[in-house]
Amino acid sequence: MKKISIIAGLFLVGLTAYFAVSMAMELYNEKQEAEKLTAVASDFSSFCLEEHGIDQSDHSAVLSQLRECVYKNSQYKMDEEFYRHWKDPVSIKTQRVLDFAKGKTDTPPHMECSIRTEILKGLYRTMGYKVKPIVSAQPKENIPDHVLTEVLNPDTGEYELQDPTHNVTYNDAITGERLSSEEVLQRTATQISFCMKAGACNQQDMKLAKQEVPEELMNYLGLFYYKPETGNKDGVLSVNKNRFDPSQKFLVDGEMKTYCEKREKHCHNPIRYF
Repeated sequence: MKKISIIAGLFLVGLTAYFAVSMAMELYNEKQEAEKLTAVASDFSSFCLEEHGIDQSDHSAVLSQLRECVYKNSQYKMDEEFYRHWKDPVSIKTQRVLDFAKGKTDTPPHMECSIRTEILKGLYRTMGYKVKPIVSAQPKENIPDHVLTEVLNPDTGEYELQDPTHNVTYNDAITGERLSSEEVLQRTATQISFCMKAGACNQQDMKLAKQEVPEELMNYLGLFYYKPETGNKDGVLSVNKNRFDPSQKFLVDGEMKTYCEKREKHCHNPIRYF
């Protein structure tokens, strides 16, 4: 009996030691990745902004130019190459985009909306900007998602949406003001436009952008989900019910489901309606 107790005790000590070492290694790897990302993101930002002659005190121009550099130096494509790299650390994904921008590789890396946004958030954070990861959705079969980010613009003191997949900000169709997800939900669809320009946008700029972006993007303006760093338990789901009815069911993987039945983690808290 005593021998069994000793063996059990040694097993528990060994198990505790294993988890302690595993946790230490995980923390070490996270620290290493953070340092690598800071280095490559700083290099990326400097190269991008210097190449285009952007004054770093002009925050509106900085935010849009970084978005454009991610967009122009990657390609939206979900193929074998994409799946080969999609689980890479953000530092490696960012380096691949930078390598193409610098002419070190012949073809742009293949990415989709979440990875492009992941890279852009890393660039913003490295430069000291506050960001909010945002997911929108379209009310149709499978309820497809679209990933983008909000960033706090020091020029205005307000959060604004930046979309590196379509290379646009979301703007008031009359004033050209850059909008947050909440401000998009507060407006009618006709009051919302897009802009690709780094600086202030006028009517002609927004008209040109609307010709470039797919019409389907307008269908993603009815629902936005924000997942804070504390996790989904504090997530915020915001909806314009005129554009996205959360009680409506759609065919998802052979079953009829509402948005919250598909994305239960996004619905821990009461929905905010606009």
